[in-house]
Amino acid sequence: MNEKLIMSLIDKGVIKPKTNLTAAVSSYDTIGQRHSSVREFTLRCVVENEKGIFFAAYLSDNSMDKGLYKVPLLSVRTVDGMEIKSLARVYGLRADGSPSEAKICPITGQPVRRGRKPKWVKEKMARIAAGEEEAVDDFDDEDEDEDFDEVEHA
Repeated sequence: MNEKLIMSLIDKGVIKPKTNLTAAVSSYDTIGQRHSSVREFTLRCVVENEKGIFFAAYLSDNSMDKGLYKVPLLSVRTVDGMEIKSLARVYGLRADGSPSEAKICPITGQPVRRGRKPKWVKEKMARIAAGEEEAVDDFDDEDEDEDFDEVEHA
């Protein structure tokens, strides 16, 4: 997992206090042996000190242990039941934490959105299909290239 991705989710407000996390943490059993386990936590705050950045969280289940755990950023597996990479994709982030580029619709010239299309978009698509109107983003700019070539050779 990428620390920059988690920090960008924190900056966007996706990961905030009272967010449910699933993370792998090390703990001790009843006879004092240390082992790693995957537990569900509820985030209390993000702590930054000289050792690094980590989450201060408490257990979500009804166990007797109500103390705070230090959960390292890289040990987090899911946030509110979603894997971090798929959650980042929903919020327009790549796997490395950088913003992803939105696809531009050639008909409307706006970023592509999921779901039902507005009535004016459907009407515009019908006019384009009938040949009454041209699309906004026309990729065939051969006329402009020819004009440029003529000026260049002159």
